[in-house]
Amino acid sequence: MKSTKEEILALEPGRELDALALELVFGFPRKKLFPPEYWEEGDEPFGAYNYIPSGKPKRTHMIDSQSVPSFSRMIGAAWMIVDKLVDTGYCPSILFDDDGHWCMSLSGIGGVGHSFSSPCTDDDTIWCDTVPEAVVKSALLAML
Repeated sequence: MKSTKEEILALEPGRELDALALELVFGFPRKKLFPPEYWEEGDEPFGAYNYIPSGKPKRTHMIDSQSVPSFSRMIGAAWMIVDKLVDTGYCPSILFDDDGHWCMSLSGIGGVGHSFSSPCTDDDTIWCDTVPEAVVKSALLAML
């Protein structure tokens, strides 16, 4: 799924944003996501989508399925994204402003020898209400 900056910014924290992070940041194919058996129409429990980490077919490996991490709502899950970004050469900075908003700035793909100045100060900066939302949206935009 190819998303635009506007589409990513318009998404609220929740299962769609989490699924997009699993797809774009971790490279897991979206077509392999499925709702758990107990999921009823209109429900949105945390981890409303399941996936099989091995990528094997759903019909034969349901026992291996796991909930998609709540990247956009839980700091522990969001930190998995930060770790992935660091492993791929990004240098993240997370900042807080006086209005109670959070921003994550990414610099230095390749990591070594890159410099940056004043993260989260340009006109394209994304400020979010929570750290997990800022982490996910910044990471997704870096993947575009």
